[in-house]
Amino acid sequence: MMSVKYRSALLVIMTILLFSAVANAGSMSIEINANADDLAGIVEYDSQAFGAVLNVGGSIIFSKKDYTLGNLYLNLKDEVFTPALTLGLGFKGVAGQAEVNRKDYDITAIGFSCLGEYDFRKIYTNFPLLIFAEFSGAPNPLSFNDTSAYVDFSTGIRIYLVRTAAIVAGYRAISIDFDNSNGKDTLTDDAFFIGLRLTF
Repeated sequence: MMSVKYRSALLVIMTILLFSAVANAGSMSIEINANADDLAGIVEYDSQAFGAVLNVGGSIIFSKKDYTLGNLYLNLKDEVFTPALTLGLGFKGVAGQAEVNRKDYDITAIGFSCLGEYDFRKIYTNFPLLIFAEFSGAPNPLSFNDTSAYVDFSTGIRIYLVRTAAIVAGYRAISIDFDNSNGKDTLTDDAFFIGLRLTF
């Protein structure tokens, strides 16, 4: 079980990293997306660092399916093969609460993440489309409290109506395993969503 001291230290480290990124010149994005059951908000910041792009941010999901999940993430990403293709690797810390089979569980994990996007605007003039995908996972040694494993995946498109504003449509899947005295419970959720993303 993760101690309060350890969780506090993790929160301080992630906060320092977030404000370090914001202190550098870069761009900030704010996104809100939703479907019939979920409401999600995302804030992230991109800045040049270490010869690549430092991507720092966080998100939170409020779901009618009896869970609330927040995360903070830190990625390094860069263009590869072609200016339109960007790939990245990093870390994601997740925390939240869930109710599964009438039992309350705490969600805490530190996972690895990989992401990619293909921006058609960089190779085709006036083609305002970007495709993105992200995968994150935390095995048992990096899952704490009631959590024994964590996995999430998301993919979708952004259609840019103007240079800095896009309609977002995508798919998100989450799977979280929990330990209890009777064995294991699993929270699974997958859904399509639509939203709006602004970049400053």
